[in-house]
Amino acid sequence: MASVINDPNGRKRILFIGADGKRRPIRWGKVSMKDALTVRGHVEELLAAATLRRSPDNLTATWISSLEDVHYQKLVAVGLAQPRQSLDLGPWLESYLAERTAMKPGSKAALELTKEKLVD
Repeated sequence: MASVINDPNGRKRILFIGADGKRRPIRWGKVSMKDALTVRGHVEELLAAATLRRSPDNLTATWISSLEDVHYQKLVAVGLAQPRQSLDLGPWLESYLAERTAMKPGSKAALELTKEKLVD
């Protein structure tokens, strides 16, 4: 269960008890009470999903994926979300090629050339 707290100057804070039994705050900033209640509902769904070891519902999953990085990092800081992974092609191709160890030298050279062209 989570609750919305009014802080000075119209700021809102979401308080909840984490899986470890500690009270955790999420300072969401200047938002309306309606928006703060929406955030509270999603936080409760994320807590339930973490407790029951299941995925959050589709509405919450869509909401969390559309969050700005600032708000997403607040959820990561309290353990309600995993850090986002980079979607850059270069680092992904590097890790992919590093995992491919059983490759002939010609194939490796061709893939390296393809990687360079894709990244450029």
